[in-house]
Amino acid sequence: MANGKFPIVVFSHGFGGFPTQSASLTAHLASWGFVVAAPDHTDRDLSAVALKALTGQLNEANQINQSHDVTDLQNTIALLEKDNTDSSSIFYRHLDTSRIGALGHSAGAAAVEKLAVVDTRVRVWIGMGGASYGSFGQTTTGPGSKVPAQAGMLMYAEKDGLVPASSMKNA
Repeated sequence: MANGKFPIVVFSHGFGGFPTQSASLTAHLASWGFVVAAPDHTDRDLSAVALKALTGQLNEANQINQSHDVTDLQNTIALLEKDNTDSSSIFYRHLDTSRIGALGHSAGAAAVEKLAVVDTRVRVWIGMGGASYGSFGQTTTGPGSKVPAQAGMLMYAEKDGLVPASSMKNA
């Protein structure tokens, strides 16, 4: 571990994904001085989606809306905060827990939006390719029905076949 205190970024993978699928992105963030942590969202990861597809129980919208994404991300932040105070941890006194950001892709974009709504420790969030699943009218109650107060950024592509740019025009 390098000397100093470093900001934290939690990364939320997409539907049917896994934490290391975006290793090049998370490693690049780490190279700029961020400590990046990516939990496995086991209720919508590759294994869960494959099993539900095989058994005929796959319903992507329900999987996303009923997932434990926010809890997974909050538990990841709590683990890092604990490691920051544990003298046996490599992170001991190296994490700046006052600077926490959240980054998500696809279903993970909705997850970080929801996290930012309910967790004031998150100071900034970025949703890539799918944030319209969250705060933009997809749910009527809970954190997915609100827009985060923190600074955030939405990234999407005009030729995205799953979340077309037109879905963002009413946001």
